[in-house]
Amino acid sequence: MECVTSVRYSIIHEGEVFGDVVPTRGIRQGDHISPYLFILCAEGLSSLIRKYEREKWLHGCKIAQGAPTILHMLFTDDSYINCRATLEEAGRVLELLKIFEVGAGQKVNFEKSSVYFSKNTKPVTKDIVLTTLAMRVDDDNILYLGLPRTMGRNKSAMFRSLKDKMRSRIQGWDGKWFSGAGKEVLIKMVLRSIPTYMMIVFLLPNKVCHDIEGLISVYWWKSSRHGKGIYWRAWERLSTNKFNAGMGFKNIRDFNLTMLERQGWRLVQFENSLIGRVFKEIYYPNGNFLSAQLGRNPSYVWRSILEAQTLLKRGARWRIRDGCNIYVLEQHWLIDLRNPFITTQNIALQGEWTIYGKSAYKLLQRTLGRWTENEENKLWRDQLKKRMAKISLVWCGIWRARNDIVLNNKKAKKETVVTNATAYLTQWKDVQKLEKATTPTPVISAGNTEQWSKPDVGCVKVNCDATIFIGSKQFGVGCIAMDVNTTPYMAYRNCLIISVTNLCYLSYVNLSLPQHCTIDVTVAFSTC
Repeated sequence: MECVTSVRYSIIHEGEVFGDVVPTRGIRQGDHISPYLFILCAEGLSSLIRKYEREKWLHGCKIAQGAPTILHMLFTDDSYINCRATLEEAGRVLELLKIFEVGAGQKVNFEKSSVYFSKNTKPVTKDIVLTTLAMRVDDDNILYLGLPRTMGRNKSAMFRSLKDKMRSRIQGWDGKWFSGAGKEVLIKMVLRSIPTYMMIVFLLPNKVCHDIEGLISVYWWKSSRHGKGIYWRAWERLSTNKFNAGMGFKNIRDFNLTMLERQGWRLVQFENSLIGRVFKEIYYPNGNFLSAQLGRNPSYVWRSILEAQTLLKRGARWRIRDGCNIYVLEQHWLIDLRNPFITTQNIALQGEWTIYGKSAYKLLQRTLGRWTENEENKLWRDQLKKRMAKISLVWCGIWRARNDIVLNNKKAKKETVVTNATAYLTQWKDVQKLEKATTPTPVISAGNTEQWSKPDVGCVKVNCDATIFIGSKQFGVGCIAMDVNTTPYMAYRNCLIISVTNLCYLSYVNLSLPQHCTIDVTVAFSTC
Protein backbone atom coordinates (compact mmCIF):
# COMPACT_ATOMS: atom_id res chain seq x y z
CA MET A 1 0.00 0.00 0.00
CA GLU A 2 2.97 2.28 0.51
CA CYS A 3 3.79 1.87 -3.19
CA VAL A 4 0.18 2.65 -4.09
CA THR A 5 -0.30 5.74 -1.93
CA SER A 6 3.11 7.36 -2.39
CA VAL A 7 2.92 7.85 -6.16
CA ARG A 8 3.25 11.39 -7.60
CA TYR A 9 2.95 12.51 -11.20
CA SER A 10 4.39 15.46 -13.10
CA ILE A 11 3.51 16.78 -16.55
CA ILE A 12 6.20 18.09 -18.89
CA HIS A 13 5.03 20.57 -21.54
CA GLU A 14 7.48 22.36 -23.85
CA GLY A 15 10.31 21.65 -21.44
CA GLU A 16 8.47 23.02 -18.41
CA VAL A 17 7.42 20.77 -15.50
CA PHE A 18 3.89 21.06 -14.12
CA GLY A 19 2.78 19.20 -11.04
CA ASP A 20 2.78 17.66 -8.52
CA VAL A 21 -0.30 15.53 -9.28
CA VAL A 22 -1.49 13.29 -6.44
CA PRO A 23 -3.65 10.33 -7.59
CA THR A 24 -6.73 9.68 -5.47
CA ARG A 25 -8.44 6.85 -7.38
CA GLY A 26 -5.91 4.06 -6.79
CA ILE A 27 -4.03 2.05 -9.41
CA ARG A 28 -5.09 2.58 -13.01
CA GLN A 29 -4.66 0.31 -15.98
CA GLY A 30 -1.23 0.86 -17.48
CA ASP A 31 0.58 1.45 -14.18
CA HIS A 32 3.63 -0.78 -13.90
CA ILE A 33 2.57 -2.14 -10.54
CA SER A 34 -0.98 -2.99 -11.69
CA PRO A 35 -0.24 -6.55 -13.00
CA TYR A 36 1.55 -7.49 -9.78
CA LEU A 37 -1.35 -6.30 -7.63
CA PHE A 38 -3.78 -8.20 -9.85
CA ILE A 39 -1.78 -11.42 -9.45
CA LEU A 40 -1.65 -10.93 -5.66
CA CYS A 41 -5.44 -10.48 -5.54
CA ALA A 42 -5.97 -13.57 -7.72
CA GLU A 43 -3.69 -15.60 -5.43
CA GLY A 44 -5.69 -14.36 -2.44
CA LEU A 45 -8.95 -15.47 -4.06
CA SER A 46 -7.48 -18.86 -4.93
CA SER A 47 -6.24 -19.36 -1.36
CA LEU A 48 -9.64 -18.40 0.01
CA ILE A 49 -11.39 -20.93 -2.24
CA ARG A 50 -8.96 -23.66 -1.18
CA LYS A 51 -9.71 -22.90 2.47
CA TYR A 52 -13.42 -23.42 1.82
CA GLU A 53 -12.54 -26.73 0.20
CA ARG A 54 -10.42 -27.85 3.18
CA GLU A 55 -13.25 -26.98 5.55
CA LYS A 56 -15.59 -28.99 3.25
CA TRP A 57 -17.83 -25.97 2.81
CA LEU A 58 -17.55 -26.34 -0.96
CA HIS A 59 -17.16 -29.47 -3.09
CA GLY A 60 -15.64 -29.39 -6.54
CA CYS A 61 -16.39 -31.37 -9.67
CA LYS A 62 -14.83 -34.76 -10.44
CA ILE A 63 -15.27 -35.91 -14.04
CA ALA A 64 -14.17 -39.52 -13.43
CA GLN A 65 -13.64 -41.69 -10.38
CA GLY A 66 -9.85 -41.29 -10.21
CA ALA A 67 -9.68 -37.85 -11.82
CA PRO A 68 -8.62 -34.81 -9.76
CA THR A 69 -11.33 -32.71 -8.14
CA ILE A 70 -11.62 -29.31 -9.81
CA LEU A 71 -13.02 -26.62 -7.53
CA HIS A 72 -12.00 -23.48 -9.38
CA MET A 73 -10.19 -22.24 -12.48
CA LEU A 74 -9.00 -18.66 -13.00
CA PHE A 75 -8.46 -17.04 -16.40
CA THR A 76 -7.33 -13.41 -15.95
CA ASP A 77 -10.45 -11.62 -14.65
CA ASP A 78 -12.81 -14.53 -15.38
CA SER A 79 -13.22 -17.25 -12.77
CA TYR A 80 -14.94 -20.63 -12.61
CA ILE A 81 -16.13 -21.91 -9.23
CA ASN A 82 -17.60 -25.42 -9.10
CA CYS A 83 -19.92 -26.45 -6.27
CA ARG A 84 -22.97 -28.56 -5.53
CA ALA A 85 -26.38 -27.21 -6.53
CA THR A 86 -27.64 -26.68 -2.98
CA LEU A 87 -28.82 -23.68 -1.01
CA GLU A 88 -26.01 -24.16 1.52
CA GLU A 89 -23.15 -24.16 -1.00
CA ALA A 90 -24.67 -21.30 -3.00
CA GLY A 91 -24.65 -19.28 0.23
CA ARG A 92 -21.01 -20.24 0.82
CA VAL A 93 -20.05 -18.99 -2.65
CA LEU A 94 -21.79 -15.69 -1.97
CA GLU A 95 -20.03 -15.43 1.41
CA LEU A 96 -16.66 -16.15 -0.21
CA LEU A 97 -17.14 -13.44 -2.82
CA LYS A 98 -18.12 -10.86 -0.20
CA ILE A 99 -14.95 -11.60 1.80
CA PHE A 100 -12.89 -11.17 -1.36
CA GLU A 101 -14.53 -7.83 -2.14
CA VAL A 102 -13.69 -6.45 1.31
CA GLY A 103 -10.14 -7.77 1.31
CA ALA A 104 -9.14 -6.83 -2.24
CA GLY A 105 -11.07 -3.61 -2.66
CA GLN A 106 -12.60 -5.02 -5.85
CA LYS A 107 -16.26 -5.66 -6.59
CA VAL A 108 -17.79 -8.66 -8.31
CA ASN A 109 -20.08 -7.74 -11.20
CA PHE A 110 -23.07 -10.00 -10.54
CA GLU A 111 -24.88 -8.74 -13.64
CA LYS A 112 -22.12 -10.19 -15.84
CA SER A 113 -21.86 -13.37 -13.75
CA SER A 114 -23.89 -16.47 -14.51
CA VAL A 115 -24.63 -19.99 -13.31
CA TYR A 116 -24.28 -23.13 -15.41
CA PHE A 117 -26.18 -26.21 -14.23
CA SER A 118 -25.63 -29.86 -15.06
CA LYS A 119 -28.41 -31.58 -17.00
CA ASN A 120 -29.74 -33.56 -14.03
CA THR A 121 -30.43 -30.45 -11.87
CA LYS A 122 -34.11 -30.03 -10.93
CA PRO A 123 -35.88 -26.78 -11.93
CA VAL A 124 -36.78 -26.02 -8.28
CA THR A 125 -33.12 -26.27 -7.27
CA LYS A 126 -32.12 -23.98 -10.12
CA ASP A 127 -34.54 -21.29 -8.94
CA ILE A 128 -33.21 -21.47 -5.36
CA VAL A 129 -29.56 -21.14 -6.44
CA LEU A 130 -30.26 -18.31 -8.88
CA THR A 131 -32.23 -16.38 -6.28
CA THR A 132 -29.50 -16.81 -3.67
CA LEU A 133 -26.67 -15.69 -5.95
CA ALA A 134 -28.69 -13.01 -7.79
CA MET A 135 -27.26 -14.25 -11.08
CA ARG A 136 -28.76 -15.31 -14.40
CA VAL A 137 -28.71 -18.81 -15.84
CA ASP A 138 -26.07 -19.42 -18.49
CA ASP A 139 -26.81 -20.16 -22.13
CA ASP A 140 -25.24 -23.22 -23.78
CA ASN A 141 -24.43 -21.25 -26.93
CA ILE A 142 -22.39 -18.52 -25.19
CA LEU A 143 -18.68 -18.43 -26.05
CA TYR A 144 -16.20 -18.49 -23.19
CA LEU A 145 -12.67 -17.22 -23.85
CA GLY A 146 -13.60 -17.21 -27.53
CA LEU A 147 -14.57 -20.91 -27.61
CA PRO A 148 -17.93 -22.69 -27.41
CA ARG A 149 -18.39 -24.44 -24.09
CA THR A 150 -20.64 -27.16 -25.46
CA MET A 151 -20.73 -28.75 -28.90
CA GLY A 152 -24.00 -29.77 -30.50
CA ARG A 153 -24.56 -32.05 -33.46
CA ASN A 154 -24.36 -29.27 -36.04
CA LYS A 155 -20.65 -28.52 -35.89
CA SER A 156 -20.67 -26.29 -38.98
CA ALA A 157 -23.16 -23.94 -37.32
CA MET A 158 -20.99 -23.73 -34.20
CA PHE A 159 -18.01 -22.56 -36.27
CA ARG A 160 -19.97 -20.12 -38.42
CA SER A 161 -18.53 -17.23 -36.41
CA LEU A 162 -15.08 -18.00 -37.84
CA LYS A 163 -16.24 -17.46 -41.40
CA ASP A 164 -18.16 -14.34 -40.39
CA LYS A 165 -15.05 -12.82 -38.78
CA MET A 166 -12.89 -13.54 -41.82
CA ARG A 167 -15.53 -12.24 -44.23
CA SER A 168 -15.89 -9.06 -42.19
CA ARG A 169 -12.13 -8.50 -42.15
CA ILE A 170 -11.88 -9.01 -45.93
CA GLN A 171 -14.75 -6.61 -46.55
CA GLY A 172 -12.83 -3.98 -44.60
CA TRP A 173 -9.96 -4.35 -47.08
CA ASP A 174 -12.08 -4.14 -50.22
CA GLY A 175 -11.83 -0.37 -50.45
CA LYS A 176 -8.02 -0.46 -50.32
CA TRP A 177 -5.55 -1.51 -52.97
CA PHE A 178 -2.77 -3.89 -52.01
CA SER A 179 -0.01 -5.39 -54.08
CA GLY A 180 0.43 -9.15 -54.33
CA ALA A 181 3.05 -9.04 -51.61
CA GLY A 182 0.73 -6.98 -49.40
CA LYS A 183 -2.10 -9.46 -49.87
CA GLU A 184 0.24 -12.32 -49.05
CA VAL A 185 1.22 -10.68 -45.76
CA LEU A 186 -2.42 -10.00 -44.82
CA ILE A 187 -3.43 -13.58 -45.59
CA LYS A 188 -0.56 -15.17 -43.66
CA MET A 189 -0.46 -12.80 -40.69
CA VAL A 190 -4.10 -11.69 -40.25
CA LEU A 191 -6.57 -14.06 -41.89
CA ARG A 192 -4.75 -17.22 -40.88
CA SER A 193 -4.54 -16.08 -37.26
CA ILE A 194 -8.34 -15.76 -36.91
CA PRO A 195 -9.13 -19.51 -36.85
CA THR A 196 -5.82 -20.53 -35.23
CA TYR A 197 -7.03 -20.02 -31.65
CA MET A 198 -10.04 -22.28 -32.17
CA MET A 199 -8.02 -24.84 -34.14
CA ILE A 200 -5.80 -25.40 -31.10
CA VAL A 201 -8.74 -27.09 -29.36
CA PHE A 202 -11.22 -28.25 -32.01
CA LEU A 203 -10.95 -30.12 -35.30
CA LEU A 204 -12.85 -28.01 -37.81
CA PRO A 205 -15.24 -29.89 -40.10
CA ASN A 206 -14.04 -30.34 -43.67
CA LYS A 207 -16.78 -28.04 -44.96
CA VAL A 208 -15.64 -25.22 -42.68
CA CYS A 209 -12.02 -25.70 -43.82
CA HIS A 210 -13.06 -25.56 -47.49
CA ASP A 211 -15.16 -22.45 -46.87
CA ILE A 212 -12.27 -20.67 -45.16
CA GLU A 213 -9.90 -21.60 -47.99
CA GLY A 214 -12.51 -20.35 -50.46
CA LEU A 215 -12.67 -16.95 -48.73
CA ILE A 216 -8.88 -16.64 -48.82
CA SER A 217 -8.71 -17.73 -52.46
CA VAL A 218 -11.36 -15.23 -53.53
CA TYR A 219 -9.49 -12.41 -51.80
CA TRP A 220 -6.17 -13.45 -53.32
CA TRP A 221 -7.40 -13.45 -56.92
CA LYS A 222 -9.74 -10.48 -56.56
CA SER A 223 -8.61 -7.72 -58.93
CA SER A 224 -11.10 -4.99 -58.02
CA ARG A 225 -13.75 -4.17 -55.44
CA HIS A 226 -16.58 -5.72 -57.43
CA GLY A 227 -14.72 -8.10 -59.75
CA LYS A 228 -13.79 -11.64 -58.77
CA GLY A 229 -10.67 -11.81 -60.89
CA ILE A 230 -9.25 -14.82 -62.71
CA TYR A 231 -8.34 -17.97 -60.77
CA TRP A 232 -5.03 -18.85 -62.37
CA ARG A 233 -4.23 -21.71 -59.99
CA ALA A 234 -6.18 -24.03 -57.74
CA TRP A 235 -5.90 -23.75 -53.97
CA GLU A 236 -3.96 -27.03 -53.83
CA ARG A 237 -1.14 -25.33 -55.75
CA LEU A 238 -1.30 -22.12 -53.73
CA SER A 239 -1.08 -24.05 -50.46
CA THR A 240 2.15 -25.81 -51.42
CA ASN A 241 5.39 -24.31 -50.16
CA LYS A 242 7.43 -21.85 -52.19
CA PHE A 243 10.16 -24.41 -52.76
CA ASN A 244 7.64 -26.29 -54.90
CA ALA A 245 6.44 -23.19 -56.77
CA GLY A 246 3.48 -22.52 -54.44
CA MET A 247 2.62 -19.49 -52.33
CA GLY A 248 3.14 -21.11 -48.95
CA PHE A 249 -0.47 -20.61 -47.82
CA LYS A 250 -1.37 -23.17 -45.18
CA ASN A 251 -3.72 -26.00 -45.97
CA ILE A 252 -6.35 -25.32 -43.30
CA ARG A 253 -7.10 -28.97 -42.50
CA ASP A 254 -3.43 -29.90 -42.26
CA PHE A 255 -2.64 -26.82 -40.20
CA ASN A 256 -5.53 -27.70 -37.88
CA LEU A 257 -4.05 -31.16 -37.35
CA THR A 258 -0.64 -29.72 -36.51
CA MET A 259 -2.22 -27.42 -33.91
CA LEU A 260 -3.98 -30.37 -32.31
CA GLU A 261 -0.76 -32.39 -32.49
CA ARG A 262 0.78 -29.80 -30.19
CA GLN A 263 -1.92 -30.55 -27.61
CA GLY A 264 -1.18 -34.26 -27.89
CA TRP A 265 2.50 -33.47 -27.49
CA ARG A 266 1.74 -31.59 -24.26
CA LEU A 267 -0.25 -34.56 -22.98
CA VAL A 268 2.83 -36.72 -23.55
CA GLN A 269 5.31 -34.26 -22.08
CA PHE A 270 3.24 -33.05 -19.12
CA GLU A 271 1.20 -36.00 -17.92
CA ASN A 272 0.97 -34.52 -14.41
CA SER A 273 -0.68 -31.28 -15.55
CA LEU A 274 -4.34 -30.78 -14.68
CA ILE A 275 -5.66 -31.54 -18.17
CA GLY A 276 -3.17 -34.40 -18.49
CA ARG A 277 -4.42 -36.09 -15.32
CA VAL A 278 -8.06 -35.62 -16.34
CA PHE A 279 -7.61 -37.09 -19.83
CA LYS A 280 -5.42 -39.91 -18.56
CA GLU A 281 -7.99 -41.05 -16.03
CA ILE A 282 -10.84 -40.98 -18.55
CA TYR A 283 -9.26 -42.23 -21.78
CA TYR A 284 -5.91 -43.96 -21.09
CA PRO A 285 -5.61 -44.88 -17.38
CA ASN A 286 -3.10 -47.69 -18.08
CA GLY A 287 -1.05 -46.05 -20.84
CA ASN A 288 -0.23 -42.69 -22.37
CA PHE A 289 -1.56 -40.52 -25.18
CA LEU A 290 0.38 -42.43 -27.84
CA SER A 291 -1.44 -45.65 -26.91
CA ALA A 292 -4.84 -44.08 -26.17
CA GLN A 293 -8.08 -45.16 -27.84
CA LEU A 294 -11.23 -43.17 -28.60
CA GLY A 295 -13.18 -44.75 -25.75
CA ARG A 296 -16.88 -44.65 -25.00
CA ASN A 297 -18.88 -41.43 -25.26
CA PRO A 298 -15.82 -39.23 -25.97
CA SER A 299 -16.00 -35.44 -25.89
CA TYR A 300 -15.49 -33.45 -29.07
CA VAL A 301 -12.27 -32.01 -27.67
CA TRP A 302 -10.87 -35.51 -27.14
CA ARG A 303 -12.01 -36.60 -30.61
CA SER A 304 -10.20 -33.60 -32.06
CA ILE A 305 -6.91 -34.14 -30.23
CA LEU A 306 -6.91 -37.89 -30.89
CA GLU A 307 -7.26 -37.18 -34.62
CA ALA A 308 -3.65 -35.92 -34.54
CA GLN A 309 -2.30 -38.98 -32.71
CA THR A 310 -1.15 -40.66 -35.93
CA LEU A 311 0.74 -37.54 -36.97
CA LEU A 312 2.44 -37.34 -33.58
CA LYS A 313 3.46 -41.00 -33.75
CA ARG A 314 4.86 -40.52 -37.23
CA GLY A 315 7.08 -37.58 -36.30
CA ALA A 316 8.05 -38.36 -32.70
CA ARG A 317 11.07 -40.39 -31.64
CA TRP A 318 12.53 -41.38 -28.28
CA ARG A 319 15.98 -40.51 -26.94
CA ILE A 320 17.90 -42.58 -24.45
CA ARG A 321 17.24 -41.97 -20.74
CA ASP A 322 16.14 -44.30 -17.90
CA GLY A 323 13.73 -46.57 -19.84
CA CYS A 324 10.83 -46.47 -17.37
CA ASN A 325 8.08 -45.50 -19.82
CA ILE A 326 8.85 -47.20 -23.14
CA TYR A 327 9.46 -50.60 -24.72
CA VAL A 328 12.21 -50.75 -27.33
CA LEU A 329 10.36 -53.14 -29.64
CA GLU A 330 7.01 -51.29 -29.62
CA GLN A 331 7.91 -47.59 -29.82
CA HIS A 332 9.38 -45.37 -32.52
CA TRP A 333 12.98 -44.58 -31.66
CA LEU A 334 14.95 -44.96 -34.90
CA ILE A 335 15.42 -41.70 -36.81
CA ASP A 336 14.60 -43.32 -40.17
CA LEU A 337 11.05 -42.24 -41.07
CA ARG A 338 10.50 -45.36 -43.21
CA ASN A 339 11.61 -47.85 -40.57
CA PRO A 340 11.28 -46.37 -37.06
CA PHE A 341 11.29 -49.76 -35.29
CA ILE A 342 14.18 -51.93 -34.25
CA THR A 343 14.23 -55.27 -36.08
CA THR A 344 15.62 -57.50 -33.32
CA GLN A 345 13.37 -60.07 -31.66
CA ASN A 346 15.12 -59.98 -28.27
CA ILE A 347 12.23 -59.43 -25.84
CA ALA A 348 14.62 -58.74 -22.98
CA LEU A 349 15.68 -55.40 -24.47
CA GLN A 350 14.96 -52.38 -22.31
CA GLY A 351 15.69 -48.81 -23.33
CA GLU A 352 16.25 -45.48 -21.64
CA TRP A 353 14.33 -42.81 -23.48
CA THR A 354 12.89 -39.31 -23.55
CA ILE A 355 10.65 -38.13 -26.37
CA TYR A 356 11.29 -35.33 -28.84
CA GLY A 357 9.35 -34.15 -31.89
CA LYS A 358 9.76 -32.58 -35.37
CA SER A 359 8.00 -29.97 -37.42
CA ALA A 360 4.54 -31.51 -37.69
CA TYR A 361 3.23 -29.40 -40.57
CA LYS A 362 6.31 -29.99 -42.73
CA LEU A 363 6.22 -33.71 -41.94
CA LEU A 364 2.55 -33.92 -42.95
CA GLN A 365 3.25 -32.06 -46.20
CA ARG A 366 6.12 -34.44 -47.01
CA THR A 367 3.88 -37.43 -46.36
CA LEU A 368 1.25 -36.02 -48.73
CA GLY A 369 3.87 -35.28 -51.39
CA ARG A 370 3.58 -31.47 -51.13
CA TRP A 371 7.10 -30.80 -49.90
CA THR A 372 10.26 -31.85 -51.73
CA GLU A 373 13.19 -30.84 -49.57
CA ASN A 374 15.85 -31.85 -52.06
CA GLU A 375 14.72 -29.08 -54.37
CA GLU A 376 14.79 -26.29 -51.76
CA ASN A 377 18.28 -24.88 -52.23
CA LYS A 378 18.32 -25.43 -56.00
CA LEU A 379 15.07 -23.52 -56.53
CA TRP A 380 16.24 -20.48 -54.57
CA ARG A 381 19.68 -20.51 -56.20
CA ASP A 382 17.98 -20.52 -59.60
CA GLN A 383 15.79 -17.57 -58.58
CA LEU A 384 18.85 -15.63 -57.41
CA LYS A 385 20.62 -16.29 -60.69
CA LYS A 386 17.60 -15.09 -62.70
CA ARG A 387 17.73 -11.83 -60.81
CA MET A 388 21.47 -11.46 -61.47
CA ALA A 389 22.38 -11.87 -57.78
CA LYS A 390 26.06 -12.67 -57.08
CA ILE A 391 26.71 -15.68 -54.83
CA SER A 392 30.12 -15.39 -53.28
CA LEU A 393 31.96 -18.52 -52.14
CA VAL A 394 34.52 -16.22 -50.58
CA TRP A 395 31.97 -14.46 -48.39
CA CYS A 396 30.40 -17.79 -47.42
CA GLY A 397 33.80 -18.96 -46.19
CA ILE A 398 34.28 -15.88 -44.03
CA TRP A 399 30.75 -16.27 -42.64
CA ARG A 400 31.46 -19.91 -41.69
CA ALA A 401 34.64 -18.82 -39.96
CA ARG A 402 32.72 -16.17 -38.04
CA ASN A 403 30.12 -18.71 -36.92
CA ASP A 404 32.89 -21.02 -35.73
CA ILE A 405 34.37 -18.29 -33.52
CA VAL A 406 31.00 -17.15 -32.19
CA LEU A 407 30.06 -20.69 -31.16
CA ASN A 408 33.20 -20.93 -29.08
CA ASN A 409 33.01 -17.45 -27.57
CA LYS A 410 29.53 -17.28 -26.05
CA LYS A 411 31.06 -15.75 -22.91
CA ALA A 412 33.45 -13.45 -24.72
CA LYS A 413 34.12 -10.02 -23.27
CA LYS A 414 32.76 -6.89 -24.92
CA GLU A 415 36.22 -5.86 -26.11
CA THR A 416 36.72 -9.26 -27.79
CA VAL A 417 33.39 -9.01 -29.59
CA VAL A 418 34.22 -5.52 -30.86
CA THR A 419 37.67 -6.64 -32.01
CA ASN A 420 36.24 -9.65 -33.86
CA ALA A 421 33.53 -7.51 -35.46
CA THR A 422 36.15 -5.07 -36.71
CA ALA A 423 38.20 -7.94 -38.13
CA TYR A 424 35.14 -9.36 -39.95
CA LEU A 425 34.39 -5.97 -41.46
CA THR A 426 37.97 -5.65 -42.67
CA GLN A 427 37.82 -9.15 -44.19
CA TRP A 428 34.57 -8.29 -45.95
CA LYS A 429 36.05 -5.13 -47.45
CA ASP A 430 39.09 -7.06 -48.62
CA VAL A 431 36.81 -9.67 -50.22
CA GLN A 432 34.93 -6.97 -52.11
CA LYS A 433 38.19 -5.62 -53.51
CA LEU A 434 39.33 -9.15 -54.37
CA GLU A 435 36.11 -10.03 -56.21
CA LYS A 436 36.39 -6.90 -58.34
CA ALA A 437 39.98 -7.73 -59.27
CA THR A 438 39.81 -11.46 -59.96
CA THR A 439 37.53 -14.44 -60.13
CA PRO A 440 38.12 -17.13 -57.47
CA THR A 441 39.81 -20.26 -58.72
CA PRO A 442 37.42 -23.24 -58.68
CA VAL A 443 37.94 -25.64 -55.82
CA ILE A 444 39.01 -28.98 -57.26
CA SER A 445 39.05 -32.21 -55.29
CA ALA A 446 40.03 -35.50 -56.97
CA GLY A 447 39.11 -34.09 -60.38
CA ASN A 448 35.60 -32.96 -59.43
CA THR A 449 34.16 -29.59 -58.48
CA GLU A 450 33.71 -29.59 -54.70
CA GLN A 451 30.34 -28.39 -53.40
CA TRP A 452 29.02 -28.66 -49.88
CA SER A 453 25.93 -30.84 -49.57
CA LYS A 454 23.64 -31.50 -46.64
CA PRO A 455 23.89 -34.85 -44.86
CA ASP A 456 21.11 -37.42 -44.99
CA VAL A 457 18.26 -37.34 -42.50
CA GLY A 458 19.46 -38.76 -39.19
CA CYS A 459 23.14 -38.16 -40.01
CA VAL A 460 25.57 -35.45 -38.96
CA LYS A 461 28.24 -34.08 -41.30
CA VAL A 462 31.52 -32.82 -39.84
CA ASN A 463 33.41 -30.27 -41.95
CA CYS A 464 37.06 -29.60 -41.20
CA ASP A 465 39.45 -26.86 -42.17
CA ALA A 466 43.13 -26.17 -41.49
CA THR A 467 45.56 -23.36 -42.09
CA ILE A 468 49.32 -22.87 -41.74
CA PHE A 469 50.76 -19.87 -39.90
CA ILE A 470 54.13 -19.30 -41.58
CA GLY A 471 55.36 -16.69 -39.11
CA SER A 472 54.83 -18.75 -35.96
CA LYS A 473 55.50 -22.12 -37.64
CA GLN A 474 52.23 -23.53 -36.32
CA PHE A 475 48.98 -24.68 -37.82
CA GLY A 476 45.35 -24.31 -36.77
CA VAL A 477 42.47 -26.70 -37.21
CA GLY A 478 38.73 -26.26 -36.92
CA CYS A 479 35.60 -28.28 -37.45
CA ILE A 480 31.84 -27.89 -37.23
CA ALA A 481 29.15 -30.59 -37.11
CA MET A 482 25.74 -29.92 -38.68
CA ASP A 483 22.58 -31.90 -39.39
CA VAL A 484 20.28 -31.89 -42.42
CA ASN A 485 18.75 -28.56 -41.32
CA THR A 486 22.27 -27.05 -41.01
CA THR A 487 21.78 -26.82 -37.25
CA PRO A 488 25.22 -26.77 -35.54
CA TYR A 489 25.70 -29.56 -33.01
CA MET A 490 29.21 -28.53 -32.00
CA ALA A 491 32.19 -26.57 -33.24
CA TYR A 492 35.87 -26.76 -32.37
CA ARG A 493 38.96 -24.76 -33.19
CA ASN A 494 42.50 -24.88 -31.90
CA CYS A 495 46.02 -23.72 -32.71
CA LEU A 496 48.36 -26.67 -32.36
CA ILE A 497 51.87 -25.96 -31.12
CA ILE A 498 53.67 -28.27 -33.55
CA SER A 499 56.29 -27.27 -36.02
CA VAL A 500 55.10 -27.36 -39.60
CA THR A 501 58.17 -29.40 -40.49
CA ASN A 502 56.60 -32.33 -38.61
CA LEU A 503 53.44 -32.16 -40.72
CA CYS A 504 53.66 -35.17 -42.99
CA TYR A 505 50.51 -35.23 -45.10
CA LEU A 506 47.63 -32.95 -46.12
CA SER A 507 44.98 -34.18 -48.52
CA TYR A 508 42.52 -32.26 -50.68
CA VAL A 509 44.13 -28.83 -50.14
CA ASN A 510 44.30 -26.55 -53.17
CA LEU A 511 47.21 -24.15 -52.59
CA SER A 512 46.31 -21.96 -55.56
CA LEU A 513 43.24 -20.49 -53.92
CA PRO A 514 42.92 -16.71 -53.48
CA GLN A 515 44.27 -15.38 -50.22
CA HIS A 516 40.94 -14.85 -48.43
CA CYS A 517 39.03 -17.86 -49.71
CA THR A 518 38.07 -20.39 -47.05
CA ILE A 519 36.73 -23.82 -48.02
CA ASP A 520 35.74 -27.03 -46.29
CA VAL A 521 38.50 -29.60 -46.78
CA THR A 522 39.26 -33.05 -45.51
CA VAL A 523 42.53 -33.02 -43.57
CA ALA A 524 44.63 -36.02 -42.61
CA PHE A 525 47.82 -35.37 -40.68
CA SER A 526 50.30 -37.11 -38.47
CA THR A 527 53.41 -36.16 -36.55
CA CYS A 528 56.86 -37.73 -36.83
